[in-house]
Amino acid sequence: MRPRNDSVLMALETYLRDVAVELGADHAVAAQDAKDVVDLETEVAKITVPKEEKRDFFKQYNPTTLAEFAKNYSYVDFASALRKVFCTANIYLEDDQEIIVQFPSYYKKLQDVLNHSDKRTLMNSFGFKFAAAKINSLSEKFRKLRYGLMEALSGKKGIEPRWKTCLQVVVGAFPVGVSKAYTRQRFSNDSKAYVTSMVKDIATSFKEILLEANWMGNKTKAKALEKLEAMTFIVGHPDVRFSDQEINEKYLQFVMTSDNFYKNMETTVRNVRIMKLQKLKEPRDDTEHAAKKSHEVNAIYIWRQNQVAIFAGMMQPPYFSETFPDSMNYGGIGFMIGHEITHGFDDIGGQYAKNGKLDEWWQPEDWSTFKDRRQCIIDQYGNYFYKTAEKNLNGINTQGENVADNGGLKESYRAYKKLLKRKGTGKLLPGLNLTQDQLFFLSAAQIWCGKQTKESAILQVDSQDHSPGRFRIIGPLQNSPDFAKAYNCPAGSPMNPEKKCSVW
Repeated sequence: MRPRNDSVLMALETYLRDVAVELGADHAVAAQDAKDVVDLETEVAKITVPKEEKRDFFKQYNPTTLAEFAKNYSYVDFASALRKVFCTANIYLEDDQEIIVQFPSYYKKLQDVLNHSDKRTLMNSFGFKFAAAKINSLSEKFRKLRYGLMEALSGKKGIEPRWKTCLQVVVGAFPVGVSKAYTRQRFSNDSKAYVTSMVKDIATSFKEILLEANWMGNKTKAKALEKLEAMTFIVGHPDVRFSDQEINEKYLQFVMTSDNFYKNMETTVRNVRIMKLQKLKEPRDDTEHAAKKSHEVNAIYIWRQNQVAIFAGMMQPPYFSETFPDSMNYGGIGFMIGHEITHGFDDIGGQYAKNGKLDEWWQPEDWSTFKDRRQCIIDQYGNYFYKTAEKNLNGINTQGENVADNGGLKESYRAYKKLLKRKGTGKLLPGLNLTQDQLFFLSAAQIWCGKQTKESAILQVDSQDHSPGRFRIIGPLQNSPDFAKAYNCPAGSPMNPEKKCSVW
């Protein structure tokens, strides 16, 4: 947690003050109000469950009823507040409506924080948050007020071009339409067929790794194999897609004007919220998420659906190209495919069964061994010092992504070597004196090339699940005997240490 005099918190205080002044508040009064609000947020942060403790999803599953929740935490009329929110979507919540309370301890501690806060500060906290959420919808004068805050938080300087803001608004409001328009122009059936074959190869590799896992008992292994067999895959976009007419009907309530951006934003926010609320009362659509995200340069694993989605936006250089040698495609997007498959069997994915429900399907002794193997990864990454951030990585918070990176690289490399046996010698890159294996690992490393400001690096280490890019490749390569062999790294050298970690 940042100290109260941290530059980011001071920048937040300044930002809130300046917004209030711009809206007509007295400078001295606004300064005190902003300080009080940041003080309040600091106290709330102190009672928030640490990120390290949020990896156990069984502890977060605490079902109760709306009436019981309101009774247990009566210091705020939560029931009325929730009912008012859902009424905007024409949904009435009954007293026996089941809800999940993720962190009961937080609500118990929140009462004390609120009791020690004056009414003005509480109301200002809501008011500041409301105003801050509207800044991007306002004039450049207001948007410039975020300069100092964003620079302190991420090192980003200057105001964002308006076209970027408008693009983000369109994507956020009409994701299905944007995704369909993108894939219609930028995605080919040949690419889909190629990557689909890669998915099958890499899933087969993971199956082999499961079968070879002599540390896992037969009962747990059988459950793991069942989960892998039940895993579904979406490549590029869902096979069944919305028609143009269905998309138009989906957004009928988004009535826009040509001369009032703020009003359009209010319409968008309201309708997006209503659509999300209505979804909570409808049967789950396992393809909807991918239908909204097909344009993104990303791939995901969804625990509750036991589904991997490789979005069309990722199927381009440096991850993939139909003209790349197979070695580069397997080192690039293949690495990511394996990464997402492995997420189904990391410390969080391992808490979900083949049907996407929380289930203790591991035998206790196998889970204990699994925990020990993960600890090796936790210690390895926790010992990495990130010079840009001037601090060590958090091995606990990043363990899921690190396990997925290590497993994904291993699975994709194994699949690639089998492909070579089937096809014979693969293509090389002209002008580079590199072998097939060297190209594979070089391609895997290249996708994590990047540059980061100190502020952004600190933010990532303190709050994100992913390790910084350089460690997303250094870690898996140090653990890979295949990499050491490909590049002739001497035993005991920095990239071929004697101690190697392996979960899968």
